[in-house]
Amino acid sequence: CIRCCDISIAFWIMTIRRVIYACGVFACVLFAGIVLLAARAGKNISMQPMARAEVFIGDAVFNAELVHTSALRERGLSGRESLSEGDGMLFIFPSAAKYGFWMKDMRFALDLIWIRDGKVIGITEEVPAPQGASDVLETYYPPDNVDMVFEVAAGPSRRKGLRIGDAVHVGGGAKLRP
Repeated sequence: CIRCCDISIAFWIMTIRRVIYACGVFACVLFAGIVLLAARAGKNISMQPMARAEVFIGDAVFNAELVHTSALRERGLSGRESLSEGDGMLFIFPSAAKYGFWMKDMRFALDLIWIRDGKVIGITEEVPAPQGASDVLETYYPPDNVDMVFEVAAGPSRRKGLRIGDAVHVGGGAKLRP
């Protein structure tokens, strides 16, 4: 009967080891799945296509990407190599406030066109891209509360004669509020 107990103990030890091993494998697969889903979710946010519309400022016309969400606003134009003269990014906010903008991961200078109630209320020209990773990032603010900010590569606002007081119109029936 001692032999039976030895076999029974060995059987239970092997069973417990198999259960522990199976739980470990299951935990690893579950963890990998969660990591994969999180990576896909992050990728979907950063890769989702943005709505586009024409933006008319005074006599100038731009092709713009429209940005409504906080995740897209945070990303902005970061990481891009350049922006064509006729292109820009229009940041649309749910309410007017003094929103700050910075140049994190930017590779080219920008003009920031500050807009409230369909009028240009300020233009910050030639905002420089950071020169290195150690650069302290300055935050740029509008002169007053704004409900939209239009970013263009540095230069077009001056070349196209944009001025404070110019009317701003977004074409194509674009959604202007989140």
